[in-house]
Amino acid sequence: MSPVNEYLGPLIEKALAPLVDKRALAVVYGGKEVGEYVTHHPKIKSIHLTGSGDTCNAIIWGSATAPVSDTHTHTHTRAHTHARTLYL
Repeated sequence: MSPVNEYLGPLIEKALAPLVDKRALAVVYGGKEVGEYVTHHPKIKSIHLTGSGDTCNAIIWGSATAPVSDTHTHTHTRAHTHARTLYL
């Protein structure tokens, strides 16, 4: 979670405790460096993010302004851009 909305993390973790307890869901906190690590980790199969179009493009294509080509990440990525809503 971005530092802007990380206050919501504990609420999400509590609401989804059964999934968190089974390690089927993890709420991740941090900025660009954490995002890059998570999106390129070989054991992470899927991510969901809510953020800007630039953030989504950087994760999927490797740069906020990169032309669309082969994806930059091996993970299944679902994004909800330009909004501040939670999607599960």
